[in-house]
Amino acid sequence: MDFSRLRASTIPGLLVERARARPARVAFRAKELGVYRETTWAALAARVAAVAQGLAARFGVGRGSTVAILGDPCPEWTIADLAAQALGAVTYGIYPTSAPGEVRYLLEHGGARVVIVEDQEHLDKTLAVLDDAPGVRGVIVVDTRALFMYRSTRVHRFADIEAAGRALAPVDALARLAAGVRPDDAATIVYTSGTTGHPKGALYRHGQHLAACANILAHYPILTDGEHRVVAMLPLCHTMGRNTVITMPLLADIVPHYPESLATVAESLYEEETGKISGSAPHPELFIQFGVGLGMRREELTEAVPLPSTASLIDWFELSTKDRSFAEGIGAINVAAEGQVVTNFGPFARALEKQYGLARDQVAFFDVHE
Repeated sequence: MDFSRLRASTIPGLLVERARARPARVAFRAKELGVYRETTWAALAARVAAVAQGLAARFGVGRGSTVAILGDPCPEWTIADLAAQALGAVTYGIYPTSAPGEVRYLLEHGGARVVIVEDQEHLDKTLAVLDDAPGVRGVIVVDTRALFMYRSTRVHRFADIEAAGRALAPVDALARLAAGVRPDDAATIVYTSGTTGHPKGALYRHGQHLAACANILAHYPILTDGEHRVVAMLPLCHTMGRNTVITMPLLADIVPHYPESLATVAESLYEEETGKISGSAPHPELFIQFGVGLGMRREELTEAVPLPSTASLIDWFELSTKDRSFAEGIGAINVAAEGQVVTNFGPFARALEKQYGLARDQVAFFDVHE
């Protein structure tokens, strides 16, 4: 990894490079109605350019603006994030489980000009507090199946914004926009989940963030050897979700797979035989859902006594995987669920072995929680 080059690079700049160097290669796959649909790097760059033009033309998004995104992992989350950053704006995510009061705080604290929401659930939470966030010029909805029920002039369809931008975008639109973004520009704010008070934000700059993600790849060099597939499970507002699904694919042959819903994550892992997961549960419920998907009883996961700390787990991981290939096992990153791991990892590991046909020494389970 050329860390000096990456510190002098930007996220939209690397997207342009990817689209030029490998236009027909798959950038990601998303499951729709039970079928995975592929999007190439050229198509991704075109969509990012179109959304960027739409955001700029309709809402005046540009350098100095902030854009909030609320929802579960989906292609439009990533596209909106990359599009806003291409305009020189700063993005930040809001946890999809946030209550309306938490949404209000983050809209005010982050100063969002535009909010992009995944579906009706997230739209309702946003509209409930929108009067307290006068700086928000519009709410853009990805899944519009229930939008006929709304009459607010501040609500817009994601597809309409993208279509309007596509009509405005010249062929080299993304390259022109990327040229105006600097490596030391702010790219995104990652907020904590707010379990001990109001969420606190950490500012990531383009060059620094790219170099930090490259450091993870350098630590696990097998991830740069050939193509690897990951399933997007962790909310993309979480630092590990962002790293693995949005940023690392710009640096290595990592192809994100967006499941149809979080409830089908285990199914998606089985179908894609990834052996890796893009992140994991920031809350115990996602860990429970994953275990249930592997055939475990919910009671096995909810009635276990948690370990006193994750220190012993980290020590175990370092010792047990020292001479083994990380990519050969299941990397259940951060299923420690806010710093605690259930003591019945043994049955969980056996379920992984049975479902994926892994040998016992191929199962790598570790925690990299913030």
